[in-house]
Amino acid sequence: GFLLFAICYLLFAIWYADAQELSVSIDPTILQIEATAPSLIKSPISITNQSDQNATYSIFLIPFKAKSSSNGEPEFDSSLIEEYKNIFARVQVSDENQTLTQITLAPKQKKDLNLSIRILKDERPKDYYFSVIFISEANEKQNENSLVGARAGIGTNVLLSIGPKDQTKGHIQEFSGPFFATKGPIRFKLNISNKSNHYISIKGNLLIKNIFGQTVGNLDITPSNILAQSNRLIESEDNKDADE
Repeated sequence: GFLLFAICYLLFAIWYADAQELSVSIDPTILQIEATAPSLIKSPISITNQSDQNATYSIFLIPFKAKSSSNGEPEFDSSLIEEYKNIFARVQVSDENQTLTQITLAPKQKKDLNLSIRILKDERPKDYYFSVIFISEANEKQNENSLVGARAGIGTNVLLSIGPKDQTKGHIQEFSGPFFATKGPIRFKLNISNKSNHYISIKGNLLIKNIFGQTVGNLDITPSNILAQSNRLIESEDNKDADE
């Protein structure tokens, strides 16, 4: 059991950096699900084998939390495995009503799957954050002695929020930027704290004014999700409009 989760954690950590090099794609990369009890949630997931050979993928559910760096990346947390056991027992990936733990795709084949989550009548309000990860099986051309070389992983992050939700609470913990600037780009740092028991989705903009109080610039902040009881650091480098 521990070895399995160690392998999944390694792949979970590297797929963000190396996804463009993988021969598999997935859509969507994130699922935001608002649920009430009781209910049966069904969400589509598409996976495509972009290689020129057959590929087999094993399917795993991996819980995560917000990374301590507050950069918005998820981080596998082994302490959540026991806590998520009950909800994972009611999560299934299926193909035409057939539950899957593994799937084989022909070259260039795209497969439309369903992620289903059963919410029980007595389910208490809570957020669950996990990834549905597809991990490729080794083939004869790959180096069996290399974990990274023999496996590739890609997945969909799921933000499941079971209501009813309590009041949303949070604040801007830090904002910094130049008090005065003669030209762009304008650099800034924004740290938002979510004190709620559910995740929130934020969007907004920064107005830049001259010494006469006139608006001379408008920077749209990249829409972001902030997990429950966590912080999200947003910097100018994260926003496409920051250099305009």
